Amino acid sequence: MLSRSSKNSENWFSAGWDLTPEQETHVLKVLFELFDTFLAEREGAASES
Repeated sequence: MLSRSSKNSENWFSAGWDLTPEQETHVLKVLFELFDTFLAEREGAASES
């Protein structure tokens, strides 16, 4: 379960998340896959113009 750190709880962005190393690895993998997809779609749209 993802849980926010209790410190500085009024600002969710800077509070951070308590992730296990496995969760962090998974989050980064998904983030980079999404970013790669975004860039490929953007590149495809630019070449069609």
